[in-house]
Amino acid sequence: MRAQLLSALFLTVACFVRADIVEFDLSPPGSGVGIGLHPGNEIIPGFSNGSGNEIGSGIFLDTTTRMLTLNLAYGSAFGFGDLTGPAFSWLIHGPSPVGETAPVLFNLEPMHTFAIDPARGGQISGSFTLNAQQQDIFLTGRSYINIYTPANSGGEIRGQLVVVPEPQSWALLISGALSLVTLASIRRNRAAQR
Repeated sequence: MRAQLLSALFLTVACFVRADIVEFDLSPPGSGVGIGLHPGNEIIPGFSNGSGNEIGSGIFLDTTTRMLTLNLAYGSAFGFGDLTGPAFSWLIHGPSPVGETAPVLFNLEPMHTFAIDPARGGQISGSFTLNAQQQDIFLTGRSYINIYTPANSGGEIRGQLVVVPEPQSWALLISGALSLVTLASIRRNRAAQR
């Protein structure tokens, strides 16, 4: 039983060690229509049924190494809506809050692969290192991905990079404390039954 109590205590303490990995979603916070890469997220939306979002392990940042990893796709070849035609540019912009434009931070073309039929979408997968200022831009939700087509040269689908919130520390503490109390209670009840 002592080993169980020590294990529960270890797990509780481990919950408070700050994660070095920060996950991201693609969307303006609190939006309905504009979830993921969507034409409704564009400043001046064009006519498009295109869409895209994270795939596989998604989008995450290792804050220790400042390595940003992207795994996203768009178009029907990946289960999303097709753009108006093959894309010609894939960029990350910042710093910019939702609803504003910003200069290019990164060109994602080296990480892009078209579907077998380029009109049916593509995939962006890869990693690159941020400097300290760029990391701050990403962690404060001031960057976005924009994919461009000839019919929508200002951008056809866009998604703001939004940090996925971590669970509240106090909730983890309460959960750990309740686990310790429960284990102690079980121990007492077993001792009383003997």
